[in-house]
Amino acid sequence: MLPPGRDRARGRETAVMKVLKAGLLYFALVSGAGFRRGPVRILWAVPRFGERTAELRESPALFAVFLAAARWVVRSRALPPGASSRLRMAGVAFGLRLAAENPLVLWHRGRSVRDSLAPATRCRAQSCI
Repeated sequence: MLPPGRDRARGRETAVMKVLKAGLLYFALVSGAGFRRGPVRILWAVPRFGERTAELRESPALFAVFLAAARWVVRSRALPPGASSRLRMAGVAFGLRLAAENPLVLWHRGRSVRDSLAPATRCRAQSCI
């Protein structure tokens, strides 16, 4: 038998692992949906409607997928009730998304991190004047 304080710490550890695993699963589902819809948009919708219209037409479907995936992950992983664990799950997924997407975009465009931050720095400097 563990001391009372140790048992509580183990319960927190389990809750944190549940949230991390749920965030990873949510990231995988949402990214998979985005990667599947991307070629359809680029190869079929963009030539017919234009880039912006194709993105706007795709957005409601992706939003529905995101909601369904979030609901399924919360139920299947038995996350603790309350908004905090669900927001943490979304934060984990968002962090993973940024970590995965930014290097790919920079590599695809042939830019460095410094090059990608330069326009934002210039804009901020100009708006301060």
